[in-house]
Amino acid sequence: MQNPYNFTRPVQQYAFLGGRERELNEIKYYINLNRGGSNFHLALQGNRAAGKTSLLNVVQSLFRDEKDILMVRVDLNVDLVTSEYLFYREIFSNIIGEGLNKGIYVWPSKLDLPGRPKKFLYDHNESLFFYEIRKDGTVDEKLLFPDSCVNAAKQNRLDLQIPQRIAIEGFRTLFNGFSQRGIKVIVLLLDECDLLSKNTALIQKQRNIIDSLAGYMCILSGTDRMFPEMDKVFSPFRRQFITIKVDNLPHLTQVMECVRKPLEANEKGLFDDETIGRIFTLSKGMPYKINMLCHFMYEYKSLKGQNLCQVTPEILRKFEEQLCRSQ
Repeated sequence: MQNPYNFTRPVQQYAFLGGRERELNEIKYYINLNRGGSNFHLALQGNRAAGKTSLLNVVQSLFRDEKDILMVRVDLNVDLVTSEYLFYREIFSNIIGEGLNKGIYVWPSKLDLPGRPKKFLYDHNESLFFYEIRKDGTVDEKLLFPDSCVNAAKQNRLDLQIPQRIAIEGFRTLFNGFSQRGIKVIVLLLDECDLLSKNTALIQKQRNIIDSLAGYMCILSGTDRMFPEMDKVFSPFRRQFITIKVDNLPHLTQVMECVRKPLEANEKGLFDDETIGRIFTLSKGMPYKINMLCHFMYEYKSLKGQNLCQVTPEILRKFEEQLCRSQ
């Protein structure tokens, strides 16, 4: 039997996410408002290891198969936030990638297009072509960036600025293609948004784009560090983004759900209330620490053939050692 607790990576599915019903319901509420034509944006704010990425993962999985919503994930890194070309190219290509999954777009290699370039998305040294299948079955070739941007990228001039009108037109081109097929909102899930504070010009441009576009919803995820620079641009940031705090779990009942939810029905009693109380105290309600403790306790129970998961001196030692290594 597999150990249901994996503290080394964020939660991927709702079945394993415990103690976050309030935050999850609030996110779902605003996604559904945008689905009906509203224009709200969210910011998930919390400390490291509080579970923000897990929330993004679960929200993405819950809405992935909805026919009128497109969930698009973008995991930011230093390269993306220091190059406007790579930043917008990553967003555009991820949107198109979801279009591929829904059968709206098609891989060029699967098309019989004599004389047309067989180029696609995932190498920045290639032109950003994509192919849209029209309702009548014909194929329309589109290019999101002008040749000047593509040529500069081919020369590794990735610091070039993308004109705001070009970025807006790219977003509109994509949404128009999806809206004709019943998509009501494209939800952009941006993780590691603390990195955006490194490029205030990009934040400014993205704010103007958000103000200019319908059909898109942004859900940003970051720590308190992402707010000061964004406040300078969004004036204040919190006025245009609804903040959802993702803190440590404050109540014992939430910790109980976090501990027991990943377990099979016949294993729900492995952790008694007293043990969960100790987990709450040791972890201070931090989901990462809860998962780590439960992982070691479940492992110990399985190896020793015990009937219950308990906190032992050996588990405490492993817990402290792992915490030291992960800091």
